[in-house]
Amino acid sequence: MKKLVGFMLVLTICMGFVASVSAYQVTKSGIISIDDDTWQWWTQRYDDLSARGIYQNSMASFSEGLLRIFHASEIPSQPNDNYLDLNGNLVDLNRGRFVWMSTFHEEMASTSMTNENGYGGSSCGFINKNGDMVLDTKQYGSFEFDGPMTSRFVDGKALMYDADAVTWISDLFDNDMTQWESKQEYVVIDTKGNELERIVGGEALMAHPLFETSLANYDGVPLGVLINPEAYAGTTGETTVPEEVAPPTKPDVKTTYGQSTAISKGYTIENNIGYLVVEVTNPTPNKDVGDVFYIYYAKYKGDNGIWDSTTEFLPSNLIQQLHYEVEPNSVTTLRIPMNQVGETDQELTQENIEAGWSNNEYISASRFVLAQAETAAESEELVTFLKRAHDYGEMQLSYEAVNGVTILANPMPRLHRAAYLNEKFSYFTNQF
Repeated sequence: MKKLVGFMLVLTICMGFVASVSAYQVTKSGIISIDDDTWQWWTQRYDDLSARGIYQNSMASFSEGLLRIFHASEIPSQPNDNYLDLNGNLVDLNRGRFVWMSTFHEEMASTSMTNENGYGGSSCGFINKNGDMVLDTKQYGSFEFDGPMTSRFVDGKALMYDADAVTWISDLFDNDMTQWESKQEYVVIDTKGNELERIVGGEALMAHPLFETSLANYDGVPLGVLINPEAYAGTTGETTVPEEVAPPTKPDVKTTYGQSTAISKGYTIENNIGYLVVEVTNPTPNKDVGDVFYIYYAKYKGDNGIWDSTTEFLPSNLIQQLHYEVEPNSVTTLRIPMNQVGETDQELTQENIEAGWSNNEYISASRFVLAQAETAAESEELVTFLKRAHDYGEMQLSYEAVNGVTILANPMPRLHRAAYLNEKFSYFTNQF
């Protein structure tokens, strides 16, 4: 085993581990879903993006190099739409202006605000990839079909509702179309906003070729697919990751185990969440995976019957397994949520105190062991050994990894438990 032993004063808080993600495809059974390329892209970057408040936008796909996403940090009460590039960088084309922004199509994306009735209408216009408003469409209404719809340009033409109201597309399919619906007017415009054609009535609208192609939801799924997905079964939407800008395929590399070096960078409190920060460096030309094991020890100030030593460091708190994967010649940082965190030479802020952090009056000092398994077999052996150190039977453990972290045990701070752990970790604990 490789190791790092740390020393910290202790702060405590009760907390839980915080553990959601889209290009469209139509399955063989006619279900519209995320396509495989987009799903894989999100899966590979989920932890990093969610930590930045960036989340998947239902079935949104890469289109013309940009992906529509929710950016939760923009408006705390209601996430804003925005975009990412293929490298996961935020491309802020919203700038706090819009509630709804569509997938890009023909170099433009439609935008809108929620109207006074709460629907996703109130069209604002079309923006380009610089975020410039290139076409104002505030004079037009909106469409609804199982959620807000928008217009997009198809071969330079877009279908718009010529009224400050909402067209409920589902109502157009009723056999008894109302007189109101039969008199509504729609227009076809070009990219400059010029009117090219006027359409009167719901029946004429439904018969127009742009009805199923220019109207789409904000994820870029056309109305024709939404109405009759079975007709498109087994197909993938037109807005998948462009081959010309997709990341190059990496050559197959060997995957090793335990060849990286794991070093603790200490504890930190950020946004009132405590973390153990571990830096893992892989200097080899191969991808490396491995596991490190975190075991926390504390020396107590007084004997109140719960622990049985005031002179020795005793195991306390959760024993955790941290799994890592590091690309060749790379460094990755693991940020592990903790419920006992060292002071890291910083004073508690008023915000920390109000959030529940306090100096633990029963603990005088602490240490921790960060032991790294050098082989997969050694890791399996340590997992089995450490699971037996669990003393609180009422605390049921699932042994399921959450963000790469598995809780293996919660030992009592007793001398016999320290002696048990010394069987494996005496080289480290003797340094206390």
